[in-house]
Amino acid sequence: MCGIYGLFGIEKSFSYKEDEFLKVKKVLSGLRGKDYIGIWHDKQKKSFIAHSLLSISGLGITKQPIETSSHIFAFNGEIYSFGNLIKEDEINLFGKNIDDISDTEKISYCINKYGLNETLINISGMYSILLYDKKNKIIEIANDPYEQKPLYFLVLKDRLVISSVETLLSDNLSLSKTSID
Repeated sequence: MCGIYGLFGIEKSFSYKEDEFLKVKKVLSGLRGKDYIGIWHDKQKKSFIAHSLLSISGLGITKQPIETSSHIFAFNGEIYSFGNLIKEDEINLFGKNIDDISDTEKISYCINKYGLNETLINISGMYSILLYDKKNKIIEIANDPYEQKPLYFLVLKDRLVISSVETLLSDNLSLSKTSID
C-alpha cells in the first residue's frame, strides 16, 4: 500500500522544519511502502509532497511525486478502466506500449490532457490523488467514490496537512476522521 503526504504553508511566515520532513519519510517508509520514497519540495520550504511506493503491479517503479510543467502529482491505487480517455491506437506514452505503462503514468497523462475533473468522471477504480497546481498554487485532492484509498486533511492556522496516514496529521491533536468525497 502506497502512502501520500502533503504539507502546505498557509501563512507567509510558515517554513517547515527539517525534523518534520524526516519524520514523514520515516513513518511512510515504515507503514506504507519501502520500494521507493519520493519527495518534492519548494525552494522556500513552504510546501512538500511525499510519496512512498509499494510496487505490486509488476510494471516496475514509477517514481512519485511526478512533476510536470504545470503540476505536482501523487497517486495511490489501481485503475480498472480509463473509459474513453485513452485509446490504444491513439497513444504510445513515454515510448512504451500502452500495456506496459503504469496507472500512475496514465493518470498523469489524462490529467494533463483533460484536467482532473474530466479524468475523475471517466475512470473507475480505487485511488487517492493529490494534485498541486504550481502556477496557481491550487491544491486538489480526490479519492474513489467508496473511499477505499482515503486521504485525510487537517487545517491549522499556519498550514494544511494532507495524508493517507492519519497519525501523520498530528500526534498531539484529537482528530475527527474527515475523509473527502
